[in-house]
Amino acid sequence: MTLKLKLRNSNSKISTPLLPCFIGNILDSMLLRASSKEAVESGKEAFGSTAPASSSQRLLWCHCYHHCPEDSTNNTCRTDGYCFTMVKEEGGVPVQTAGCLGLVGSEFQCRVNTGNSSKESLECCTDEDYCNKNLHPTLPPLKPPREFIRALLKAFLLLKHKKEF
Repeated sequence: MTLKLKLRNSNSKISTPLLPCFIGNILDSMLLRASSKEAVESGKEAFGSTAPASSSQRLLWCHCYHHCPEDSTNNTCRTDGYCFTMVKEEGGVPVQTAGCLGLVGSEFQCRVNTGNSSKESLECCTDEDYCNKNLHPTLPPLKPPREFIRALLKAFLLLKHKKEF
């Protein structure tokens, strides 16, 4: 399925696969961009969420890498939600990121199983501060190209045929 967008005041159109774009945008919109205690407690994130954190709610420290808030120090962030670690295939190379997810909506994101055909894998935790340092998501094994499978099958059939004679 492809989503076609027409740019305002332009004749240009953008075609993009709907599902990967949708999943990527969900995660990007939920990443916690504010690491200060005041921002987390007030529920204010860069994308305008104003869900208040309860005063009894525990704030969690997380390791961040490639998804750190602007004001983070020593690759850390703080959240009322989940710590995460994600591995994503970019240009045939696995790239690992880590950070904080705000509470609102992140439970769904952390439970979604992207399946064996996905080029990204996300794991979340809440059990202790910096728990995402112990997460090691893996990508599904790469499928061999069809040409390789055909050549392998052809070689197998030739060997089998030779053994019969």
